[in-house]
Amino acid sequence: MEQHSREARRITSEDILRKSFPSRFRGVSRKKVLEFLDMTSLALQNALAENMDLKEQLRSSADTLKERKEDSKSVIDELSASIQEAKHMRSEALSRAIRIIAEAEEKVERITANAQMESIKVHEDIDQARILRLHFQKELDMLVGNHLEMLERVMAGKSE
Repeated sequence: MEQHSREARRITSEDILRKSFPSRFRGVSRKKVLEFLDMTSLALQNALAENMDLKEQLRSSADTLKERKEDSKSVIDELSASIQEAKHMRSEALSRAIRIIAEAEEKVERITANAQMESIKVHEDIDQARILRLHFQKELDMLVGNHLEMLERVMAGKSE
């Protein structure tokens, strides 16, 4: 029985067409058997053709799937590389931002220190200007006082 099922699996449409049966008295109609064999052969040919088409579709689908997997891997690899590059760029940008802020804070400190020194210098100059003004005021008062005295003596000497 096992051998019979193996033969059935290997049978071709030509095997069906070539198959002959001995004729017997009271046997089946030869014409009907041949018609049935023709139909069976055609059905087998159609089934084999459909099987080949399905195998080709399966092969094509497997190839397409393989391409999609390769494409997906490429996209994943590119995405991974892009993520790494973005992380690197972010890290560099953060480092640069920290450096710029540190430089700005240092510059602010220098400007503030210079402004404070200038402010002190301006106050010292103002104090010095006040002292000079007082000194000149005193000198001017003394000069005007001396000139008034001299003028009074000159005027007193003329009236005599």
